[in-house]
Amino acid sequence: MISITPSTPVARIHALFPESAEIFAAYGLHCFGCSMEGKESLAEGCAIHKMNKELMEELIDDLLTAAKKLEPRPKSIAITDAAALEVQRIVEEAGVNKDCHPECPNNCRTSIHSTNTQCDNCLGVSKDDNPTLRVVLDRNYQFCLELTEQPEEGERMFEHTEIDPPLCIAASEEILFRIGGSTIDIVNGRLKINLPEPQSPGSTKCCNS
Repeated sequence: MISITPSTPVARIHALFPESAEIFAAYGLHCFGCSMEGKESLAEGCAIHKMNKELMEELIDDLLTAAKKLEPRPKSIAITDAAALEVQRIVEEAGVNKDCHPECPNNCRTSIHSTNTQCDNCLGVSKDDNPTLRVVLDRNYQFCLELTEQPEEGERMFEHTEIDPPLCIAASEEILFRIGGSTIDIVNGRLKINLPEPQSPGSTKCCNS
């Protein structure tokens, strides 16, 4: 289940719960469904649109109610053999970043790329580490893949055993709320998560503002 509070960035809500665009629009917040907006928190966005605290709380209640009504997605993530082998190749031949300064311009903490693009603060993950492939949201609230030594606390683990050593995949409950049942594949030579289509949140309550 997704967590929505006044401090939640609007872009995070839209990324994890794209069906929210209809609820936002029902409250007159049409721009909240735009991918070019929403970097502010929900409270900040509501304030910009002159929405008072009580109406914002109603909005949050409607968002959470609509989210609960969605058909639950499978609590799993799969990966094709080709994609798993590509991850293995990256680890063995190039290495990936598992730790970097938070302000690194290369965004190394949430990227899979070759060692020649790492910054001085990056540390490599070797094939002996048998790293975990995590599905996360990057700083722009886009889904991406990150290789780390260990999953985060509370994340679900899935294992692809068709390669040696097996590849472990991890994702949080909120990530699975959006992309559960999806498959990681190779598309045009790049790893890609095949995101499921958004569902319809059904009828929503329109405000009078």
